[in-house]
Amino acid sequence: MNCQTNGLETDTAIFFNIQRFSVHDGPGMRTILFAKGCPLHCLWCSNPESQKFEPEVAYKASNCIGLKQCGLCIDACPQHAIIPDNVEKICIDRTLCDNCGRCVDVCPASALVLFGKIYNLDELVKKCEEDSTFYFRSGGGLTISGGEPFAQPMFLGRLMTTLKTKGYHTTIETCGYFNLNDPGVYKSLKNTNLLLYDIKLIDPEKHKACTGRSNKLILDNIQEISKSYPEIEIVARTPIIPGINDTEEQIQAIAEFLCKVKNLKDYELLPFHTFGEPKYKQLGRGYTLAGLKSDSKKIIKLREVAFRVLDTRQSGVNIKGRTENV
Repeated sequence: MNCQTNGLETDTAIFFNIQRFSVHDGPGMRTILFAKGCPLHCLWCSNPESQKFEPEVAYKASNCIGLKQCGLCIDACPQHAIIPDNVEKICIDRTLCDNCGRCVDVCPASALVLFGKIYNLDELVKKCEEDSTFYFRSGGGLTISGGEPFAQPMFLGRLMTTLKTKGYHTTIETCGYFNLNDPGVYKSLKNTNLLLYDIKLIDPEKHKACTGRSNKLILDNIQEISKSYPEIEIVARTPIIPGINDTEEQIQAIAEFLCKVKNLKDYELLPFHTFGEPKYKQLGRGYTLAGLKSDSKKIIKLREVAFRVLDTRQSGVNIKGRTENV
């Protein structure tokens, strides 16, 4: 299985966002680096800009000042992919657009933005170091999220080794679908303090229908990591999606599976939200789960189900059932 980013060398990688001063996704105050590209395409993904491995142009129509006042993007596009719509603004012909970003460069209103930037190791580490004082004072550090960080394994291995050498607390957030035998994955895990690991479903066919992939590799990987890397703290996470995995039977099955993970620290149940829905339209894609709403009372009940199962381990696993959107 080849998960390396298409077209990139091992000394560069593509990221779509850097979020500073975060208090989620790991202890203390953190910087979160969002890697671009993911082997899964979950129906409920709140970061659709994270899925592809190449930069993507997004169009925020509400920011556009219109053709009468501007129109610079039409002249700038070498592929003639930007055309007038029927309300004196523009639309993008995605069959022609090659995401070169020239339209982004000339847009005065930031209606056109480019998701995805290629970094080399030195410039990315330099950005991480900008807030190092806050990491050490708060007990925080760096979190590599995505997309899927392990889909760019060689770069990730070098990045994690460098960050750990500098004394930072390191966290990786992963969907679990990666080649555990890859040398870059090995280097990454050897330099990881905390692993945030998604377990979405136990049923392999339903998992494939909802994400595009079977979950066999995901479930195998977390068990092997638990055995081979006992020093890593693991926090398992399940996004609770109405109509997909929000039954007591499904959460009980996940909790029973997690009993096999010896270094499991926490299990988090995350509420579904639609905060990412506007980005689908900006990228010219459809969103299939519009109208779904999270049920906080159900999440509390599912939390109790997970607690009953995992409490039998008598291992002090903390079961978190968030009721707020994250």
